[in-house]
Amino acid sequence: YVWSGAAVVTMGGESVVATNELATQATLLFSSVASATIAGVCYTFATFVMQSLDTLEPAEAIRAMQAINITIIGSATIALWFATVPISICAAALRGTPLSIISAIVYGVGAVFVTGLGNVPLNELADTNPTAPGAQEAWDKYYSRWNRWNIVRTLMFLAAAFGFVLEYGVWYSAVQSSSDQQHRLRVANGNAPNEEQDGERRALRD
Repeated sequence: YVWSGAAVVTMGGESVVATNELATQATLLFSSVASATIAGVCYTFATFVMQSLDTLEPAEAIRAMQAINITIIGSATIALWFATVPISICAAALRGTPLSIISAIVYGVGAVFVTGLGNVPLNELADTNPTAPGAQEAWDKYYSRWNRWNIVRTLMFLAAAFGFVLEYGVWYSAVQSSSDQQHRLRVANGNAPNEEQDGERRALRD
């Protein structure tokens, strides 16, 4: 019997939920949705947020980016961003397949290393005086470099999300197939005694 994709084993009349399968389902689902959500956040910056800021005067663009950098630190986005790293590792550990491991690595590298070594150091723009003479040069430098790193991690997050979705599909198909096989075995075992009884009745009549 399968309920919500989790295998259930019947022992002595009691239904025992296979916790390993439940954990696999939960971590794969979370990793799929979370990595896709984070990819969407980065995608919005890559496709129109930064371009919109670039249409402003340098002082206004710098102030806006400084406000974004301050606000996002305490947001749910950052919590989801970093929570996905250990949960995706758990999903990979539970599955142990090349696809799940690669997906977890790709997400982790994008979330921690690309962001930490590429985007975060550039946020020194937060210390730039928007009205200083070099504001235009500072913004141009920040805009081009930050965008490049953001596009890299956006592609990595999208790849990770795609990998986790595929892995969930493979896992779910396997669980369904196993459940169907168990059901057919139970039906076959349930019919066996009836066939034996029919044979005995025919033998007695003869």
